[in-house]
Amino acid sequence: MQKIFLTALALCLLAGDVMAQQYRQAGDWIARGGLGVVSPDGDGATVAPGTDLDVDDGYAITLTAAYMVTDHIAIELLASTPFNHDIDLDGAGTVGETDQLPPTLSLQYHFGPFGRAQPYVGAGVNYTIFFNENTKGALDGATLNLDDSIGLAGQIGLDWHFSNNWLANIDLRYISIETDAELGGQDIGGAGVGKLKIDDVEIDPWVASINVGYNF
Repeated sequence: MQKIFLTALALCLLAGDVMAQQYRQAGDWIARGGLGVVSPDGDGATVAPGTDLDVDDGYAITLTAAYMVTDHIAIELLASTPFNHDIDLDGAGTVGETDQLPPTLSLQYHFGPFGRAQPYVGAGVNYTIFFNENTKGALDGATLNLDDSIGLAGQIGLDWHFSNNWLANIDLRYISIETDAELGGQDIGGAGVGKLKIDDVEIDPWVASINVGYNF
């Protein structure tokens, strides 16, 4: 996924107009909205030797608001509708699901512009909130709790202005997300286990989005 994104970014830069035009300046706001995917890239967690717990991709509507502090430096907040993820256990298939919200605050540097194209990079802090955890399949009947996560986030993106105010956007982030999981209940997988704590579930997703934005 990240290779596709970087290829699209390079093509957009090569297709930029010869003469650069400044589409934004200090004091401007940039609002964007679109479709995003959270694609976990971490190792998940080992529940038992040879048995791993993993988190699947999730999709949602993403929303960002950025304020240009200078002509090149911006502060951006990422929000979204809830991402829903299935949780898989080796040998047992899907055993649960969870919703999550990943608000992320980033400091960005905007290059150029290069014609209509304005690439940027960013770094910041993510706070992931897990909720609506449910179990199913082999773990049906158990309770599942996931702790919230705080981690660093990196970002690369591109705005393509097709008018003075309207723009198309592609954005790619890597976020450090790690949570602790707790399974409980009268019966876990038919084994009669009361409670199981799974520490350090590594999710560490790539978060890619395609957006439409407005500069004002």
